[in-house]
Amino acid sequence: ILNVYNGPYQYPSWQQVRNLYNPVVRKMVRESILSLANTVVPIETSLGNQSRAKRGTVSCYKEPVVSNDSRPLNHTLAVQPNINEPTITTSSFTYTYDNNLASFTDPVIRNRLGINIDERDSMYWNISQLYLDISELNSDTNPVQSFIGLDYSQVLYPAAINAFLNRTRTRTNYEEVAGTGDNGYDRIFGHQRTFFKEDQIRTLFTASNSQGFIGGSATIQEIQYTSSFSSDGIFDDDTFYRDETSAVVSAAGTPQGGYCFKFGGEGSSTTVPERYMQWKEKFVDNPTTTNIEVKFTVMRGSHASDPYLENPDAGEDLYIQYRTSTGSWTNFTTLGTVDNTDPSNTGFTYERTASVDLAAVAPAGESAEIRIAMTSFSGFDFDHYAIQDLKLTAQEAASTIDFLNFNGMATDGIKSFPNSGSY
Repeated sequence: ILNVYNGPYQYPSWQQVRNLYNPVVRKMVRESILSLANTVVPIETSLGNQSRAKRGTVSCYKEPVVSNDSRPLNHTLAVQPNINEPTITTSSFTYTYDNNLASFTDPVIRNRLGINIDERDSMYWNISQLYLDISELNSDTNPVQSFIGLDYSQVLYPAAINAFLNRTRTRTNYEEVAGTGDNGYDRIFGHQRTFFKEDQIRTLFTASNSQGFIGGSATIQEIQYTSSFSSDGIFDDDTFYRDETSAVVSAAGTPQGGYCFKFGGEGSSTTVPERYMQWKEKFVDNPTTTNIEVKFTVMRGSHASDPYLENPDAGEDLYIQYRTSTGSWTNFTTLGTVDNTDPSNTGFTYERTASVDLAAVAPAGESAEIRIAMTSFSGFDFDHYAIQDLKLTAQEAASTIDFLNFNGMATDGIKSFPNSGSY
């Protein structure tokens, strides 16, 4: 091994003079590391002999190679240039002080190496004694008559021990990566190190805003809707659209009683192109649940008491339909049509469950509208169906799935989180 790493001559002179290329030395220079060998304490053996370890240890210290915290002193004195003449003048002296006393910034290193520079050899000491030492003041050969002023300044922050280290001047541990870990920019908004970026977004379905709302994934939630109009007789205007001739009416003339939603024949005798009951919400296919299911009980005319239904003819059917943002109304792929021979005309005994897999009929993530409708009928007073116990299972699509980038004031393009009052 020694031959491989150091050759047959084992650390020759040419290698010694080029030691700066050693990877260990290069690392120490790059990271401002000073390495000092620790004193090896002899160990006395059981035979009374002293021995030392073949290999000693070292202690490493962070030590900047330069400092700039020191400033020159400016000493102002009243002096008598000629002792034979009474003339007193003001003289200023500017000189180095702390630079001459400084060595290693770390006191541990200074104490270990026994470095203690005495200021009595400094210019300041020599001048100050001329007016601080009584014997000097009374000397006939001392030109200094009195002290006037001393200007001295020093950089206090950052301290010399830290000022020129990489860890002080740069963010050595800075890292910004995708995800919710310690360095992740998808953590709750406000915990990132990045303050502002105009064009960088965070990870869809992972990034969260300051309230923990996750952009993308939280905008999709399962709907389990069950109608109440069969029992309370109230049409839910917050949930559905309807045409002018369809309404919730009494079903007292049926064995089930209560109320039902009747397609056509109610309200003003307005001619409408379609009769329908349509959900206001839009629905979206999701990677885990893409199926939409609509379930209800239905009856048809002819029925001569509440809800007063006239018998639909052949081809005058009831449809369960969907429509994507780029398509037209289309029947559900499974049992999407109720024709005039399916239900009874005496009560709500016929149950229909229609379904469609949006993933099979629309691009991933595209929203769809859902309705129950009649598109063919002979007139206002003709061809009626009525339904009870309406239920729907689907995935709700919010109006947007945009999520926040690093620009806290972004309100379009890469938007803030939906359904949240904060960024």
